[in-house]
Amino acid sequence: MLEASEQTPTYRIPCISFRDFDRIWYRVDETGFNKVGYVTRENTVVHPHLNRGLTETPLSRVKRHRHVLVYRAADAQAEVDNVERFFTENTASIELFNSGMAALCNQRDLSFFENPIRIPILDMITHEEFERRWTLLRSILNAGDILLRALN
Repeated sequence: MLEASEQTPTYRIPCISFRDFDRIWYRVDETGFNKVGYVTRENTVVHPHLNRGLTETPLSRVKRHRHVLVYRAADAQAEVDNVERFFTENTASIELFNSGMAALCNQRDLSFFENPIRIPILDMITHEEFERRWTLLRSILNAGDILLRALN
């Protein structure tokens, strides 16, 4: 990663390390920071929150605390766009977030973001559509089938 003061590449992917006061789950390390985040085009920071998932915080609010804004160089705008989609168009998942941050920090290329695992954010459905899908599911089920519910 390039520090903000180094030569600025044409295509940049902004990330931030900062000190948040969420000390229960994220302890301050030897750098003095306890969180990392991705800075979106909308000037929000996607970052872990209370070990429960992710949240978005305005960049201006994050900058009130001790922080370092860093940039990951990219070879093309398409790479920057892939990274933006990964962090903003996925359902909030701490596991995917950590995989994405590791790919930004530890790999020479950004191929991870070309075809990553995605959990898309789904649109809400109407009551009528829910009933239609429920009726379809009941018509497919056979005696002895087991349905499991995931707990969030």
